[in-house]
Amino acid sequence: MVPFVVRLVGEYVLEILLDVRRALVELDDPTTPQHAVYGQVLAANPAFLAVTRQRVASYWACYYRHLYSDPRYYPGFTLIESMRAAARHYSAPTRSRHPRI
Repeated sequence: MVPFVVRLVGEYVLEILLDVRRALVELDDPTTPQHAVYGQVLAANPAFLAVTRQRVASYWACYYRHLYSDPRYYPGFTLIESMRAAARHYSAPTRSRHPRI
């Protein structure tokens, strides 16, 4: 189900974004199952999350820039940022390619 919901976040219809935001009320709380399932799925699929973020940015610029002059308040961006935070929580730590000496 997670990929289908994330895909909806990449759509241009504001009402869909608002409905998804209302449904994902626990996404920002790391102690919830919702945060865990979204975080784990998206950490395993970073390219999908990146493409969805690009779609959000494109639709904001095209249709909603006049309503949300600060993109931080556009529902698509708030959702994507919450999803990115959840994914970071479950991402494997990155290792330096150059070991310290």
